Amino acid sequence: MPAACGMEMIISMCLMHDETFPCMDNSDLRRGKLSHHKVFGENVTVLAGCSLVALAFEHMATATKGVTLNNMVRAVGELARLIGPEGAVAGQVLDLLCGGKSDSGLGKRARVYSSSQDSGLYRGRSHCRSSAGRCIRGGD
Repeated sequence: MPAACGMEMIISMCLMHDETFPCMDNSDLRRGKLSHHKVFGENVTVLAGCSLVALAFEHMATATKGVTLNNMVRAVGELARLIGPEGAVAGQVLDLLCGGKSDSGLGKRARVYSSSQDSGLYRGRSHCRSSAGRCIRGGD
């Protein structure tokens, strides 16, 4: 469960910084409600997102019980990879480079990458859970 909670914190941070952040997509609304930066300001949105990343890793590392160290390290490493320069960050860079022009070649690539990036975060959630599950059952 802590791995799933950690993934949800990461996904929330991505939504805060991507979909609702002024220098990115600049949405005033998220699911019909005011975006985080509209309610709390840009500065608090940045800090809240950074805090969620730290809290995600802290929670995974301290709240997980009955999991081998090897599997915990693998799960934390996979989560870091999924949000790093080959994961969510790369997808955001492509999105920014296309400048919102979805008809450009780069824009099409960004949509494909962003789609795979989102599914990668969700696959990562499953990987973290399955690693923890194998450890609890005594596997490695």
